[in-house]
Amino acid sequence: MVLYFKKGFSLLETMVFIVIMGIVVAQGIPSFMQWKKQEALFASLSKVTSLLKHGRQYALSHRRSVNIIVQSGANSCVGITTLATCDCTVLNSCQNHSNRSSISLNPLNTEIQLFGGTRKVITFDGTHGMSFNSATSVTVKNSLYTGKVIVSNTGRARACVSTSLPGLPLC
Repeated sequence: MVLYFKKGFSLLETMVFIVIMGIVVAQGIPSFMQWKKQEALFASLSKVTSLLKHGRQYALSHRRSVNIIVQSGANSCVGITTLATCDCTVLNSCQNHSNRSSISLNPLNTEIQLFGGTRKVITFDGTHGMSFNSATSVTVKNSLYTGKVIVSNTGRARACVSTSLPGLPLC
């Protein structure tokens, strides 16, 4: 008696596998898109917070004023400069001790919202961190989530979100 072993899969088995994988992928796409927007908001908040912390640290360690330029709208960006002002939407416009220092939030599909205008200047002085009563906040949002970077009167920056996201406190 001779035994024949099948090698490979039949057309029916392959089609069933493709249909099952299609259903699994279709169920996972909305969750993946939501996760991607969460990560984009988290990255944007982290970048803005770290730039603000760097500006405060630089001002205190070098005993000089540092301006943080926040631009809202379609070309949302944040720049740090030791000059009087800069345009963070223009490449190499913001200078911090001869280093280019600006970030754009467009690649992350997030934008900054400012209340009362499209541009804000946050100044850290070289002795106290910030002048008294200069506390402010910057709102960062995408199509699903909203977060804030809050700057205290002493110049400390922290991030928070309006809806529960892992790793960030609620505002």
